[in-house]
Formats: sequence, structure tokens, C-alpha cells
Amino acid sequence: MQAAMEERKINVVETSKIYLPTTTKELTAEQEAEVMAMIEKMEEDDDVVAVYHNIA
Repeated sequence: MQAAMEERKINVVETSKIYLPTTTKELTAEQEAEVMAMIEKMEEDDDVVAVYHNIA
């Protein structure tokens, strides 16, 4: 991929991966609040790089 882009003189500034869920989960407002609180706690951990979920 990189070689093909260089041949076409395309300058890549930034790349990243994204994860798109194939299935999603609907939650009640109470469940969503609980999950979001848990996600926030995980993101506070220095060892955690990213947190992904399939909440719709």
C-alpha cells in the first residue's frame, strides 16, 4: 500500500485504524450509564490505549 501511494506521489499525513461493530447492542439509560462509567474507569488506566464497544 505504501509503495503504491509513493508511486502516485500521495503524501500520507496520518493513519489510524477504526473498528466498526458488525452487531450493536441497545441499552437502557441506566445500563448505558453503568457501562459508560466503567469505560471511563478503564480509560483512566495508563496501560489502556483504547476502549471499543458496540453500544448503539
